[in-house]
Amino acid sequence: MSDALEVLFPVKKRAAVSHAIAMLHKIKLVGLCFNSGLNFYSPSMGDVHLCKQFCHSCPLEQECLDYALRYESYGIWGGMTERERVKERRKRRIPLLNVYSVNLR
Repeated sequence: MSDALEVLFPVKKRAAVSHAIAMLHKIKLVGLCFNSGLNFYSPSMGDVHLCKQFCHSCPLEQECLDYALRYESYGIWGGMTERERVKERRKRRIPLLNVYSVNLR
């Protein structure tokens, strides 16, 4: 995996990419959402409350939120909607990092 990172991403981005991949892997393994059957990435209005309830009962809620504040634009992560995370990013002055786009410059 590290060889691919060296080829695809500039030096400055490698640490962020590695962190994002590690956190997402942990969330997928331990997080309650990935086996819930709910669509956390694009929930309907009625499912938002239910998705948030899952988040609040998950042992990774805070780690998931920390990940999402830095790397995720869409869906419910760490008990927050997209709009809630935008407000929280502004409050904490956390930039949204796009680690998934490849910039070879």
